[in-house]
Amino acid sequence: MIDHLSPVSGWRPIIGTAILCLFSSLDLVVVRGGEGGKQWRGDEFFVRRDADNQPVWTKDIDERGAVFEHEGRCDRSGISYNAGLGRYVWCQIVPSENLAFAGGKGDVRFEGGFGVYDAPEPWGPWTTTHFTENWDVGPGETSSFPPKWISDDGKTMWLVFSGDDYFSVRRADLTIRQFPQESWQEREPRDVGLDPGKLEEFATALGGDGVVVRDGYLVKAWGRPERRGDWASAAKPVLSTLLMFAVQEGKLSSVDDPVRPWVQKRWPGKDLSEKDRGMTFRQLTNMTSGYARAESPGTHWAYNDLAISLYRYLLIEVLEEPLNEAALKRFAALQFQDGDLFGSRGGEGVNTSPRDFARVGWLWLNQGNWDGKQLLPSEYFDRYLQTDVPSELPRTKQEGTEYLEVGSYGGGSDQDFVGQGVYGFNWWLNAKMPNSEERFLPHLPEDAYCAIGHRGKEVVLV
Repeated sequence: MIDHLSPVSGWRPIIGTAILCLFSSLDLVVVRGGEGGKQWRGDEFFVRRDADNQPVWTKDIDERGAVFEHEGRCDRSGISYNAGLGRYVWCQIVPSENLAFAGGKGDVRFEGGFGVYDAPEPWGPWTTTHFTENWDVGPGETSSFPPKWISDDGKTMWLVFSGDDYFSVRRADLTIRQFPQESWQEREPRDVGLDPGKLEEFATALGGDGVVVRDGYLVKAWGRPERRGDWASAAKPVLSTLLMFAVQEGKLSSVDDPVRPWVQKRWPGKDLSEKDRGMTFRQLTNMTSGYARAESPGTHWAYNDLAISLYRYLLIEVLEEPLNEAALKRFAALQFQDGDLFGSRGGEGVNTSPRDFARVGWLWLNQGNWDGKQLLPSEYFDRYLQTDVPSELPRTKQEGTEYLEVGSYGGGSDQDFVGQGVYGFNWWLNAKMPNSEERFLPHLPEDAYCAIGHRGKEVVLV
C-alpha cells in the first residue's frame, strides 16, 4: 500500500483511519488517500491552511507542506482520535541532542524528551499540550494513545510506550482549560489545586491591583482589578504579538524582514544610517538592533527604549492603522471587559486593566489558541517564545545618534538590564543568567516567562 513512497528519502509512514501521516527529522506531512481512504495512492498532499483554516492540497509531492515543524527533533509518533473531546491527539518522541544521528551516542530507548499535541483536524492547527526535553524515563521507540483506552468523556487517556526498553503504560488525566466570555469564571483556589492562604500572602506582599488565573478561572483578585493603567515595558511583548499577526497576514514575509523599507515609507526623505541598514524586526524585538548606539545590528545587547520607539512606529506603518485599532481587531475574540488595550505613551503604550491583560497572557499560554480558535499559529510560539539573545553577546559600549528623532518609549538607549541568555521577542524567560547557574526567576518553574514594566511594578507572569 505504501511502496509508492519508497523513493522519498528519509520518510517513514504511519497509517491512520483516513489519513497517511509522514514524518522526517524535520516535520510532519499529511497525505489524503483516494476514494474515502480505501486506496492509499498518495493522491493529494497537504500544502497549508488557508485563511479559513481549511486545508489546501496538491498532487505534487514537491509542493507538500508541513503541518508541524521541529527541525531535527521530529521522530516516531502516534496519532489517535479522542472522540470524547473531538480532538486528534499526537504523541511524539523527542530525540535527545546526544543521539547518534546528531553526533552523540544517545539512544531514545533510554534518553530523550516527549511531546503531546492536539488539534481539531489532522492538518492542525496543532497545540502543545505537554512538552519536555528530558522525560523522567527513556521515551522508547514507539508510543500511542489507543482509542479504546480513552474514557468516554475524553479526559482520561492511557499512553502505551516502550520506555526504557520495556512495555510501559502511563495514565494521563486531562484538565480542560476554560476561556472567559464577557467576564472571567471564578473558582475557589482549592478547586484548582492552589493554597488560598499562600495566595493571600502573595497578594498582600505585592499590593496594588492584580489577578491570578489558573486553568482559565479567576481564582484571586485584589485591589481594583478593573482599573486601567499604563503597563510600561510590559507592553513590549504585546507589540511583538502584533508583529506575529503581521507575519501571519502576509504584511511581512518573516520577523527577519529588514526594517529599512518601512523606515523610508514612514519618513519620506529619511533613511537608516549606513551602519543600521541591515536592521531587522527580530533585532528590534531582541534589543540587539543597535539603533542610537555605535554598534552594528545584531552585534551587541542594549536594553534600548529608543529602538522600541522606532519599533512601535514601524508596526503602525506595517499594520496600516493605530496600534489600538489593530489590537482590538485582532484580539476581538478575547472580549476585553474594560475598554481599549492601547492608549498611554502617545497611544502606543498598553493602558489596560489587570483582568484584561490577563486575557492576553492566557492567549500566550495557550499558544495563540482562544477557545478552540487558533488566532495565531502555535508554531509561532514554539519558534519565538524562547531565549533569542545569545549568552555570550557583548553589551553595548558606546552611544550613537538618535538620527530619526523617534523619541523614547520610556527610558534611554542603554538601560541597566542583563538580557543575554534570558531575553527573546521582548519576553523575559526563566533561563540561566550569563555565567551563572541561577535562573532569571529562581523560585519558579523553568518554563515560566514574563513581561515586566518599571523594574517589576507591572508584571504579567506566565
